[in-house]
Amino acid sequence: MVIKVANTYLTLRRIVYADIDLAFIPYEEVARAYRSDASYKGVHSVFVTVVTRDGRKHKIAMMNALFKGVNEAVDTILSEIHKRNPNAVIGEEQ
Repeated sequence: MVIKVANTYLTLRRIVYADIDLAFIPYEEVARAYRSDASYKGVHSVFVTVVTRDGRKHKIAMMNALFKGVNEAVDTILSEIHKRNPNAVIGEEQ
């Protein structure tokens, strides 16, 4: 599955994020995933943050909050992570 607005690819076994960095994250390594928001110089961005079992945080799916389909893209990514790893905690930033 390709989420174009987020430069994110959801394969059968891993999340592939191809933007500033290139990340390959196996679903079974995901401990937690959530939406996070940030603003810098007036530009509001939306991310999906994935925390792996080793405690590392990966910001994937960076999108401008004004893009059409941002909320749907975040929901799709989080849903797919949960579908492929039901043990992952999906929710808000803590």
